[in-house]
Amino acid sequence: MKRIFSVVLLMAACALPFTVLADCPGDCVETCSAGPAEDYVLCLHKCLKGCNPAPVPPVPAPTPVPAPKPAPKAPEK
Repeated sequence: MKRIFSVVLLMAACALPFTVLADCPGDCVETCSAGPAEDYVLCLHKCLKGCNPAPVPPVPAPTPVPAPKPAPKAPEK
C-alpha cells in the first residue's frame, strides 16, 4: 500500500509543474482583471512576459503536386 501511495504522490509531483505552466496566461487574466482598461493592458503585458510559451514545431517542407493530366476530349457527333 505504501508503494502505491508513493507512486501516486510521485506522479502528482511530476505533473504539477506542467499544469502550473499550462495556465499561466489564464492566471494573468484573472489577476489583472481589476481596474481601468489601461492598467489592465499594462498589467497583462507585464505578466505575460513571464509566461513561457509552448514551443512551436517547425513548418514542414512543401510537398510538390504533379501537374494535372488533361481530360480526354469527348467524341464529336
